[in-house]
Amino acid sequence: MVATYSVTPGKRPYLNSELAALTFPQITTPNTAIKALADNGGNLTVSWTLPNGLRSHSVNFFRNNGTLESAEGDVLTTSTSAVVKVAAPATVGGASGINLFVHDVFNRELAVTKDGG
Repeated sequence: MVATYSVTPGKRPYLNSELAALTFPQITTPNTAIKALADNGGNLTVSWTLPNGLRSHSVNFFRNNGTLESAEGDVLTTSTSAVVKVAAPATVGGASGINLFVHDVFNRELAVTKDGG
């Protein structure tokens, strides 16, 4: 035998009945700042709370003004903010927002979205 490996199985996904009891992170960046980024482009610092037991995974800006576009910020597992850089759009209007993805200690993913208009 060359090697022995032990694999710990992951946890099952959360049940819908368990989600209400979880403490989700909150995106604290104002909707007006998200909308301004969608309409003009530029840099936006996205901030959020990080409840105990959760690790930051990724933050993503999106806009849909006829074409779906997105941009990500660099995130460390302990991050509570990230800068998202977005080019100016060809046309203004449409939906926009921020998606934040976090993982628990069992690597289960939770996501929150903040609408920018």
